Amino acid sequence: MSRFLNYISVLFNGIVLFQLITLNGEGALAQQSQLPRECGKLNEKLFYNGRSITALNEYPWLGLLGFKEPNYPISYNCVAVLISQRYVVVPAHCITDKNADALSVIFGDWRVDNNIHLRDCDRTQCAPPPKVYYLEEVVPHFQFVESHLDNDIGLAKVKENVQFSDYIQPICLPPANERDDQYIGQRLEIAGYPFKYRPDFDVNSFRMKTLTHMTSFEYCQAGLTEQERTELNMSTKQMCGFVLGGKALISGSAVMGVNLIDGKPNSFYLMGILTFGEIQNGLVDLDSPTWFQRVSPYRDLILQNMT
Repeated sequence: MSRFLNYISVLFNGIVLFQLITLNGEGALAQQSQLPRECGKLNEKLFYNGRSITALNEYPWLGLLGFKEPNYPISYNCVAVLISQRYVVVPAHCITDKNADALSVIFGDWRVDNNIHLRDCDRTQCAPPPKVYYLEEVVPHFQFVESHLDNDIGLAKVKENVQFSDYIQPICLPPANERDDQYIGQRLEIAGYPFKYRPDFDVNSFRMKTLTHMTSFEYCQAGLTEQERTELNMSTKQMCGFVLGGKALISGSAVMGVNLIDGKPNSFYLMGILTFGEIQNGLVDLDSPTWFQRVSPYRDLILQNMT
């Protein structure tokens, strides 16, 4: 663990890792004010259309985290989820790779095999070209350990304010009173970008969405050996479910809950981020659960680290 911390401090100029701190009422309100007034845009018509490719402006909080390895071009292998003008939520394992530096986030990218300087278009409209924002710092959870699933969450801060539009917008954080078990038995939306398991794989390169049938933590854990449970160091801060087939999505893809007002869907909130799942030839393994890091247990910690 000390070697991991030393690596982070050298690589990122001694950034401050997630720390548990206590805020008074005024401090808590100040942190809350970092959040946007509007978030989690939900178009009910799109919510029910059953398609696997998103609309151009659907899930506008999804970004692609750019990595740079020596002697290689930038690659985009993780999703970054926009929660404010300066901050994104990412899996911790995506920002602690000793062989690659997280450098930037692309927002507004619908077709990922298209040149990022060109506009993406569907049959009826075109979006502006994607926007690249460079990172100021990355902040993995201070208790995250590589090869473990627990606490696989972090923040990344961009150097300048993200300019919101119809195609780039933040998602809401979970409500403060979200119950630990309220997702069990639900079929929830998950959205992100497809996993490309080899360079010549003919992958559907659009931003994608599907459903995941959420199960209890105990049910998913029962399918693992005692050794696997020990090695992965799981906890109820995670949740799992069975993704309903199709192309596998990359780490950080967002599983989303829905805020209701007067019994009607009003907005999406970030319930969890994809951290681990079995993949066969680029497809979801239907017999194995996909694991997500829940965001609700870290809600206050996220707010405290948004400065």
